[in-house]
Amino acid sequence: MESLWLSFGFAASNAVFSPIAYWFIDGKGRRFLLLASLTAMVPLLLATAFSFKLQEETAKHAVVEVFVVLYTAAYSPGAGVVPFLYSSEVFPLINREAGMSLSCSVNFMLAGLLALTVPQLNHALGPTRLLGLFAGLDAMAALLVWLFVPGTVQVTTLEEMNYIFGVPTDRHVQYQIRDVLPWIIRRCIPGQRAGRLIPLYTWNRQRRQEELQPWPLNGSQTQPTTDGMDEAVEPPTATIPNDDTVTS
Repeated sequence: MESLWLSFGFAASNAVFSPIAYWFIDGKGRRFLLLASLTAMVPLLLATAFSFKLQEETAKHAVVEVFVVLYTAAYSPGAGVVPFLYSSEVFPLINREAGMSLSCSVNFMLAGLLALTVPQLNHALGPTRLLGLFAGLDAMAALLVWLFVPGTVQVTTLEEMNYIFGVPTDRHVQYQIRDVLPWIIRRCIPGQRAGRLIPLYTWNRQRRQEELQPWPLNGSQTQPTTDGMDEAVEPPTATIPNDDTVTS
């Protein structure tokens, strides 16, 4: 019965917190949701791991179930949703179907491999060490996302993904280490002025407003005017500070 209630809590937490990605994925970006989710998952997974050290069985089961539900709440809007959405957008249009198929195949193949090996790992390491290992993998995943995954918060169309991924990966890593990391450290030190962080991508979108002039109908009536019609007159470009402009 306890396993049934734990499964119900896991499913309910996943169903309730997954839609959070819908509200923040365009405003905050895929990278933000991944980093927030993976960062929150690490302490919750460690708390779940050390909950198995409790001696009293009833309290241990209750605490473990609570942290499992909280862990699911942190996992659902970020690591549970974003990888599938991200992989469906980042590939070029010419091979997007094949890229998405490959991503899903790798994801589910590794998930199946994990399901087959976890019982043996649990028997060999114990639940505390096993969950501690997974927490370390979550922390490594957060570091890899911070270094290698570009932000897409300013992207408005799928075609503009080409500009983001036209930036070399090593340039993105250098930006995170040389610019973002010192800026974060200065912000965390009292009395230090961090200043403004120069973004890696500067989007230049030229737009013009086209006004339709009134024209006569039947010699007396006029056609209403339409103001504020935006029309893109040149494609956007992603400009890298101190580097060439990336265009496709």
